[in-house]
Amino acid sequence: MNELLIVMNWGVIGLEVFVFAFLVAKFWTLKFNLFFGGKDSLKTIDDHELHSCFLTALCVLSWHFISAGLTEMLLSLELEKMKLRRLFYCVQIANCAAFAVVLYLLHSIRHCSFSRTAIYSMYITVTLMTVCLIQMVARGYFDYNGLQPLYGAIAVVCNLLVLIVVAKYPLSQVVSFKKSDKT
Repeated sequence: MNELLIVMNWGVIGLEVFVFAFLVAKFWTLKFNLFFGGKDSLKTIDDHELHSCFLTALCVLSWHFISAGLTEMLLSLELEKMKLRRLFYCVQIANCAAFAVVLYLLHSIRHCSFSRTAIYSMYITVTLMTVCLIQMVARGYFDYNGLQPLYGAIAVVCNLLVLIVVAKYPLSQVVSFKKSDKT
């Protein structure tokens, strides 16, 4: 099982590096429009799509590292088992909620419509929050560990789905660019 998790971790890292490299390449060609452009820089539906995907990818990549740091910090605390479980799941729920709020606010500030990437990321985040809430009640209040394997599987699937959803736009851009080169 550990070997599978190691392979999955390297796959996630590879996907994150690809998305980051694509965003850096797009950022380079668009200069400062991705970060600092006003709503006047969003003229077409494709511009909205690119900016929304960029904002979503930026949030996902940032929150991946924030979540990893929070998890490591929380697990190092010396608290009673039940209190630590409650705190852990409560922080995970708050972290997911913060992701959703920041993603919404960034779209509002940019006056950018939500792309499918952003919408799917929000749905997945709500799913993950719900699963964390169920786990907080089951493990943190009733000391019931029967849902732990299901929680672990759903958490891994949700995180992989978010990364796949975020990587879909850059992958489609690369594929369409290669097709246009051949013609």
